Amino acid sequence: MLDWDVPLTGHVQREERLEEDVKPRADAGKTATTLTGDASGIWTLTVTPRDRFGNYFGPGYAPLVQARVRSGGKLRNSVPDDPGQFGSYVFTIAGSPGVAPVVDVIVDGVYVLGSGR
Repeated sequence: MLDWDVPLTGHVQREERLEEDVKPRADAGKTATTLTGDASGIWTLTVTPRDRFGNYFGPGYAPLVQARVRSGGKLRNSVPDDPGQFGSYVFTIAGSPGVAPVVDVIVDGVYVLGSGR
């Protein structure tokens, strides 16, 4: 911000603002994941990604969130839903009655759950 008053130009006030979008990087320790299921074999995987400062990803980051089922079922949706538009992304896993599926969760290339292989 510039602000001056001189006889040659009079009062001059100039303000400049620079903005830049910063891409967050997921942190496995801050990202919340929950896996809930029922007897019919339908499981719900909810992922709430956060960076190392605790900032949320979203809404709008669903394409960056991926899940892979390594055993015990199959994903119904490859891109997660964000039903409340709060940045909590939901996958549905079917075909695993009584046994919790083993999943990997990757947020923009960073493994936040699973083995990372």
